[in-house]
This record gives sequence, structure tokens and C-alpha cells, in this order.
Amino acid sequence: MLIWHGVLAKSNLFVNPILANALFVRAVCIHRPTIPWLPSVTKGEASQDFFSRFETALVDQPACQVAQATPALLDSYIGTLIALLGIELTRKIIHMVSKAQTLR
Repeated sequence: MLIWHGVLAKSNLFVNPILANALFVRAVCIHRPTIPWLPSVTKGEASQDFFSRFETALVDQPACQVAQATPALLDSYIGTLIALLGIELTRKIIHMVSKAQTLR
């Protein structure tokens, strides 16, 4: 869960927070058919509510399932960031996240 807090917080430095959250929701929607325990999106739902449901879904899953889902979701999210921002700026975001995770 910490990885997503870090990724979204650092993405928000370069991308409008609404867009960063929308990219996260998009990543979840892309993978929901193959990872059915991911929460479905409710039309008009606030991104904080969706993220809370995502956190709850993670807590309810065995660690091995979370470990399988996380790289797929990150790959989709980061791939979209690369398409929007370019590889260099996305690399800076990921570097900031990994540095912050190391300090914890």
C-alpha cells in the first residue's frame, strides 16, 4: 500500500491530482477482468472513496495475490505516465518514490 501512496503523492507533483487519480483508476479497470478482487468503479465516485475501497481490497487478500497484482497495476500506471509525460520525467517520479521508500 505504501508504494501507491508514494506513487500518487509524487505523481501529484507533476500531474494534476485528479489526473493522477484517474490514471490509477484506469490501471485498476484495465486489470479488473484478470484480478477480480480489485474494486469496480462506481460512476461519480470520489477518487478518495475508490482508493479507500482499493486499500480494503488489498487488506482482504493474501500477500501472494497482492504481490501478483501490484506489478501489473504499476506497469499500467507507469506506462500511461510515460505516454503522457515522457520517459525522463516519469523516471524522476519513480526515482523519488523509490528513494522515499528506502528512507522508511
